[in-house]
Amino acid sequence: MSESYDQVVDLIQKATAGFDHLFSDEITDAKSVFDKHDSSFHLLGLGVCSFLEASLGMEVRLQNSLSKSYHHSQLCQVGIDG
Repeated sequence: MSESYDQVVDLIQKATAGFDHLFSDEITDAKSVFDKHDSSFHLLGLGVCSFLEASLGMEVRLQNSLSKSYHHSQLCQVGIDG
């Protein structure tokens, strides 16, 4: 079933609130907004949230791995505070 123009505009406005949260680094709040509807806009937002969570998780794991492998002074030389 296709949505009317007004329904599409409403969904875009609701999804925009989720993207506002993303731009404010509030991923949990963004996910809660995107979970409320199954429009393509909301699903795209959930995909972005998942990507960011995975990327940020990899960054933390990489930093922890480097911290164990190198002395703190070596990490500071390359710009990683461990």
